[in-house]
Amino acid sequence: MASKRYAFVNEHPAEMCAELFEEAKEHPWPAALNDVELPCLCPSGRHLAWFVADTEDPDALLGTIPPKFRGGTKVHDYAVAVIGSSIPTA
Repeated sequence: MASKRYAFVNEHPAEMCAELFEEAKEHPWPAALNDVELPCLCPSGRHLAWFVADTEDPDALLGTIPPKFRGGTKVHDYAVAVIGSSIPTA
């Protein structure tokens, strides 16, 4: 089976932000996610964090991330268009 790109999106209530951040620092993440960015919109008031990863088995990868983060995470197929390349500019 070939690797495919997925977005792992965690939406959570405001009161869970600090707890999720602490768990993320304390629980070892899989080496497959080394150098993968974990953006967060929490400072804007939208409590959403995500990462994008290539994997053959998204459920298996989901099972390796910190438990509290895993609990609120949904996996989505992921695609990217590049402005100026696949999307024209003026």
